Amino acid sequence: MKKLLLIGPGSSIIDFFPPTDDYTILSFAGTFDWFINNNIAPDYWTFLDPNSVISIQDKMNGSFLTKVKSKTTLIYNDFQGSDDFYKKGLSTSRGLNWVINSFGKTIFPKFKQYFKDSISLPSQLNNNQLSLKTDNHCIITHGPRPNTCKFSCFILPMIFHLFPQTKNIDVIGFGDYSSPRAYSTSTTDYSQYIQSFNIIYPQIKTYLEENNINIKFLNKDSYYKKLEWKK
Repeated sequence: MKKLLLIGPGSSIIDFFPPTDDYTILSFAGTFDWFINNNIAPDYWTFLDPNSVISIQDKMNGSFLTKVKSKTTLIYNDFQGSDDFYKKGLSTSRGLNWVINSFGKTIFPKFKQYFKDSISLPSQLNNNQLSLKTDNHCIITHGPRPNTCKFSCFILPMIFHLFPQTKNIDVIGFGDYSSPRAYSTSTTDYSQYIQSFNIIYPQIKTYLEENNINIKFLNKDSYYKKLEWKK
């Protein structure tokens, strides 16, 4: 795989221009505004909370939808849209019935058709432990609290699982905890994400070093910058 660029929902993406480097781009959750504004589509898009689909589904139209249908692969977990979402200890503000009936039976099947392709990942939730010894996407949780840092506990383990040959990762829009999310005023759960990252940080840093994976944060003030280990 080419160098991987991760684009998240943090405020640093607002002033970020489309890269000229030959990247494979993976975006997470509420980042489609940036792609629409810059008239490009990512190679991959993923999410954890089904509410992310609700927040962007109305933006899937016109020339942007055409770009997504011709280029973008949706990555999702095998429990999305079923009662396994709650059985695994996850939740959404809309509740279990909505996840199973509205999202699982109607919204998500339609949403998947917007993409060129889709990948359903077999998933395993681990408490405070990065484990890549199985064929599953390891999602790290901490019990009831803190709410998991999606970057370190969901996205990076997904990359380690799905793209094991990747050795260079550039990042923008993650760890911007001094300002609200891009195109938003929300700072919800920032303090919990920091707690979560601090719990799992030593394991992620060790994995990056032992597997010679170079990670670089293009947003210089990212809270996650201490994951960098190559100069």
